[in-house]
Amino acid sequence: MIYYLETFYLAIANLLLSDEANELLEANNLPAIKHIDLFNSQYKYEELEIAYALPAIFIEMAEAGVAEKGRLDESRLETIRIHIEQKQLASTAFNSYNRPKALESLRLVDAVHLILKGYEGTYWGKMRLVSRELETDHGINPVHIYTYTSQFVYDGTDKLRSHSTSTPGADALNISKS
Repeated sequence: MIYYLETFYLAIANLLLSDEANELLEANNLPAIKHIDLFNSQYKYEELEIAYALPAIFIEMAEAGVAEKGRLDESRLETIRIHIEQKQLASTAFNSYNRPKALESLRLVDAVHLILKGYEGTYWGKMRLVSRELETDHGINPVHIYTYTSQFVYDGTDKLRSHSTSTPGADALNISKS
């Protein structure tokens, strides 16, 4: 059996930690992603969490369509929210001496989007950006949230149909850029 959400989560995490992603971050003088986890409101309740390093990314499998009989719809869109938490180290004021360093947070958010947009895997289609928002109600660190959708194929028998002729296994995490 293929565990779609687990496979999808691992694929996104592996993509964000890939050599290609790290090279993009390094080439733009951006910090490497230090922590990836499933979203569970970690940054909203940091006092209850085990400490984690920043920048951190939390992956939320937000919603999916359900067919009339309670089965997952074959053509459903999965909604994935990527929460990017990082420290705001300096003033972003336009005339601030530290402005370039402070704006690094926006460049990191853009880089994460460049890494994710348009990617597809064996069991899901291209990730498409739906929205972006800024969460500031939780504490001191800004959290940018990108919402993507991606479609997958489900045949109603607890097995996923592949978009390709490859078999499930190690290649399930193979992500290609289109």
